[in-house]
Amino acid sequence: MRKILFILVFSVASTVSVMAEFRFINTEFASEPADKNSGVDSIFVVKGNENIKMRYNASKSFAFVWKSFDLGGNVEVLKEEEEPVSFTELDLSGVTASGYILEFSKDSAQIVWVYNSSDFKPEITSVAVDSTNFDYCEFITLLIDTKIKPMEYNIPNGLSFNVKQQYKLTYDSTYYSDKNYITEQKSYYFNAQEAYILPSPLGSTTFTVEGNQFTMQLGDTVRAVSEKFEPVAVASHIFTSVRIREYADNELDKGDPSESKEDVYQHKGSAPLNFEALNYSSEGAFHYMWTVSTDKQFRSIMFKSFDRDFRYTFNDKGTYYVKVEVSNATVSEDYKLGCTQVKEYQIDVLESKLEVPNVFTPNGDGKNDLFKVAYKSIVKFHGWIYNQWGRLVYEWTDPALGWDGTINGKDAPDGAYMYIIEATGDDKDEQTGKQITYLRKGSVSIVR
Repeated sequence: MRKILFILVFSVASTVSVMAEFRFINTEFASEPADKNSGVDSIFVVKGNENIKMRYNASKSFAFVWKSFDLGGNVEVLKEEEEPVSFTELDLSGVTASGYILEFSKDSAQIVWVYNSSDFKPEITSVAVDSTNFDYCEFITLLIDTKIKPMEYNIPNGLSFNVKQQYKLTYDSTYYSDKNYITEQKSYYFNAQEAYILPSPLGSTTFTVEGNQFTMQLGDTVRAVSEKFEPVAVASHIFTSVRIREYADNELDKGDPSESKEDVYQHKGSAPLNFEALNYSSEGAFHYMWTVSTDKQFRSIMFKSFDRDFRYTFNDKGTYYVKVEVSNATVSEDYKLGCTQVKEYQIDVLESKLEVPNVFTPNGDGKNDLFKVAYKSIVKFHGWIYNQWGRLVYEWTDPALGWDGTINGKDAPDGAYMYIIEATGDDKDEQTGKQITYLRKGSVSIVR
């Protein structure tokens, strides 16, 4: 029993062509072209060798001569037609493997090799994934126990060649597409004499090896099926976004659009900045670890999460780093063993700002109809508006809102009104270390 190690890369099966002139009687047959450098025209494999004949149909009549030869170059005349005929037959009963020359004239001939399939039928005992391969995060190696008898051929006194016996590998291939993992059955052909590499599957599957190309053509397929393989490789596609306050049209630098996108690794905006990451991982993913730090090397950790998806609100000004590690079930505690995919993101939270206008025009034209502050990174807010006699006419605690210039549902008179605004920014005073506060007092005029 010969153990063959296949490091699988994929190849395309050669096209099988049957020479139209040759036929076989009382048996099924398969065929393929011989090596173009061999001088042999075609390879035939017949199913059985009892009472079978090889027949050649010609477009005109010839006095055919049949000869046989072996790997040693020994040539034997088998049959000579006495008169020109348009077809000729040769008895192949008992054939195992032999070369044949069909002469049309002294200068014209066809050379073929014929094999009996039962004498060259391969054995495939088992198929298994090599558990000692340490590159399994990227590739796997298949071990296939097989017995393959070489199919040699030549022309008399010529070089020896081997038929490349092709085998068929079938398994379920899983790939990512538009936030989904899709599984499709894939089949690839490979030569038993060559080595191949197979990417580590992202989904569970079994591996089926069938062969060779002749037994498959003749319906006498030899096959072996592996045990079910559970994926170890992981793939992760992360869609990130800053969940902005869409209604706050007076918020400055409030962040990126709320549409979640892949491969966006830097976000910025006004505090409180709501960061969201949605994780689309393959079947082999088991562990998820999100880490937040102000240190790009993650030497100091602010926050950790072990959920599949991640949401976090950044309230303080500064630059932050978010790292996600997606791993399979065999990962070690220090994430140095097992299959792990790592992605990192940078989040910039902007310094606070508060600006107050001194006039607005609530005339319904859609322009400057509200008395609203312009702000960014404000985490606490309270505002009051008074008329000229000190009566409170409007109060609000959301900086995204504002006064529409009415009192009890009626238009307030044109003129000046007093405001008091107290707010707290997300950033800190460099001298005191306390959060920056804003106290704004002044007047705003209504002009219609």
